[in-house]
Amino acid sequence: MENSLLKQILQEYDLKRIKAINEAEARKKELLSVNPLLEEIERKLSNLSINTTKKILRADSQEKEQLLVNLKKETTKLIKEKNSFLKSISKDSRLS
Repeated sequence: MENSLLKQILQEYDLKRIKAINEAEARKKELLSVNPLLEEIERKLSNLSINTTKKILRADSQEKEQLLVNLKKETTKLIKEKNSFLKSISKDSRLS
């Protein structure tokens, strides 16, 4: 394959990728703005990660392990809650 053709294909792919990312971010912002519960879950996930990271930096190795276990457990719980909420929104929008 000619080098310039490959370069053109890669540029087109990159543009499509960037467009998809921007569209996904726009949909996410829209969902967050009209669904306070979803925004709250996102905030909890973010705060949990930040706070755990701060604690890990100050903890000994045994504490770090427990903090990571707790982080995984809590993030899994919040992600399930978020997914459940998104499914309920999806069902509601299909009924309309």
